[in-house]
Amino acid sequence: MSKNYTFSVSTITPVSIGDGAALSPLVDYVLERNQLHYIDKKKLEQLFVNFPAAFEDYLKEIDSIAYSGRNDVLEKMFKDYFQIDAKSIAKISIPAFGIKQAEEVKTIVKDAGRPFIPGSTLKGAIKATIMYDWLKNNATGKVALENFISYLSIHPLDLKEMCFVNYVDKQNNDRIKESETKKINKCHKASDYLDYLFEKEIENKLFGDLTARKRMDSSLIQVSDSQVINIEKLCALGLFRLPLFPKVVVEVPQQKPQQPKPKIANDNPFAVLNNLKIVEEEKKNVILENDKKQDSIPLIREAISANENNITTFNLQVIDEIKTKIFNHDLKFLNCENQILFQKINQFAIDYVKFEIDTLQEQSIEYRNKILKYNSFLTDNLSLKLDVADNYDEAFLCLGMGKSYLLNSIGLLIANKDKIKFKKFREIYQLGDLKDVNFPATRTLCRESQLPLGWIKIKLAKN
Repeated sequence: MSKNYTFSVSTITPVSIGDGAALSPLVDYVLERNQLHYIDKKKLEQLFVNFPAAFEDYLKEIDSIAYSGRNDVLEKMFKDYFQIDAKSIAKISIPAFGIKQAEEVKTIVKDAGRPFIPGSTLKGAIKATIMYDWLKNNATGKVALENFISYLSIHPLDLKEMCFVNYVDKQNNDRIKESETKKINKCHKASDYLDYLFEKEIENKLFGDLTARKRMDSSLIQVSDSQVINIEKLCALGLFRLPLFPKVVVEVPQQKPQQPKPKIANDNPFAVLNNLKIVEEEKKNVILENDKKQDSIPLIREAISANENNITTFNLQVIDEIKTKIFNHDLKFLNCENQILFQKINQFAIDYVKFEIDTLQEQSIEYRNKILKYNSFLTDNLSLKLDVADNYDEAFLCLGMGKSYLLNSIGLLIANKDKIKFKKFREIYQLGDLKDVNFPATRTLCRESQLPLGWIKIKLAKN
């Protein structure tokens, strides 16, 4: 019989899981008094019908501000021409925190306008914690990790030969042999061969091999999307990237290309409202100088606001086939109650928080004094929550934007095990500047609160 669990979710910090889209302050929203007003396009078109001169000036302004950094054109239309609050024609208005000026807003996944947490995101985070525990604590997993680390020192041609010897030459099934040959021949550099070996010797060994079975073991664990979340929990956040060991770099000016004028369909002069693409100058030359400009690159994202009360639920189902021989014995704990799973999730979080606190301790006292809120969150908030969760009736996961690379890979295991090998790992996968002692070299935090993004608490819901 399948086991079904319902978990409640609370957001310890704001959560932002992007949908790949963005809103432009030139056409989609207006920032007023710490609120973002999402403009109703039909109502805006009607205003331009009523004020034809405003529409002409609107297009001229857009053309004139290309690459100037100004994004207040729509806001000025409301003040100078319409003389009404943007809120009066807004579809919705959401609170805005730490936003100095209007910029492109990266949006999050929603269902009919209401945010939710995708099941794929939840399942990915849960699988990452299971893999981390297996590689760290399981005898078979430890060997797999040691083997993978040893591969970092092997020449790519030797890695290629290893792939053929172990996964083609020893294969009796002609169809699988042909399939594996094609996969290996698509590899061209060390990281390609390492990805192939990681899939074969770690992912498939733990979660099952799709080529050898009808279903991967992890597909026997099904995680639903969360229930949609009240629109009142939606907010917009100004973010900044916090550099570790910031250094001075000389600015190199770049020539700015000419921006073409927006094209307007003859039969619909207001089509520009739907077709206009925001022109965002990529500010690659804005360099941190002794961390004085650490928030000079504007980042704005929608997010689900922090709320330690339960705001949604999701379901996790463990299917009958887990009881069969198909399922990896190392995953049998999923047939038990949730406490063992929660223990593994929390240990991953504890190890990451310890790594992060140790990294911050390497910074100067003056530097740490500038990020007291972030340091306090790690040491006094999240650490304490993890300490009191030792009865394993609740667990803490990090999701979406702001989630460190170390929380999304085996990087944390390698970094804690062998600093030299981790540097080699970074070199092979081209992760950051190798001159930087720390990786990742920056952290993305909320500008106003200095909170990181993405931390949630899950708890078995009461029936």
